[in-house]
Amino acid sequence: MDHAPELKTARKAGYRPAQQNRSAASEKKLVEAAEVLFARHGYQHTKVSDIIRESGVSTGTFYHRFSDKEGLLVVMMQRFVAQASEQIATWGQTADSHKTLHALLTSLAKFVFDTITDRLGVYRAMQEMAQTIPDSWQAFGTLGQDLTRHTRAAIEGHRAETTAADLDAATTHAVQVMLLLIIQTRLGAGIMFPKNRDEFVPIVVQAGLGVLQPKEA
Repeated sequence: MDHAPELKTARKAGYRPAQQNRSAASEKKLVEAAEVLFARHGYQHTKVSDIIRESGVSTGTFYHRFSDKEGLLVVMMQRFVAQASEQIATWGQTADSHKTLHALLTSLAKFVFDTITDRLGVYRAMQEMAQTIPDSWQAFGTLGQDLTRHTRAAIEGHRAETTAADLDAATTHAVQVMLLLIIQTRLGAGIMFPKNRDEFVPIVVQAGLGVLQPKEA
């Protein structure tokens, strides 16, 4: 995957890539600290000084790497998109191995839940900054399209299990519903839903199945 466009955009945001192992280690600490604090307090309520204190690196190190907090967020977002794109491709390679439609959607729900939970800080920050950095949700939208494409390909093997007149459209809508449920709940909007993964995933799967209109057993 060519990351040149992402790197160019990051440099526009004031990012200076680490050239040495020690510098890379310090940068990693800053990014990890920001991820934790954005998830815990949100982007707007996290200060640069909070990130520096949490990371244990110096103020000078932060500003040598990033122009400001938004510059750090841009780099975090671009790295997440690149990583998530690879993870989606890996999931897609095994998606058609599930024997039932229910098993396929369960795999999808668990994958999305785990991905968002692991990078909740980025998601929460980008939700807050969607107006300031309009390309942010567009990038996430591209990930959603990739995930939908892989799901469509896998669901072809389960066509006989559904009554949906337009399976492609139904699959698109099912994936969207599942993504929205997981993202918004993980970000704190679905306060009535269970937080536990094992309890929440079946609810998401049932929502997806409802759109796909499975045949009666």
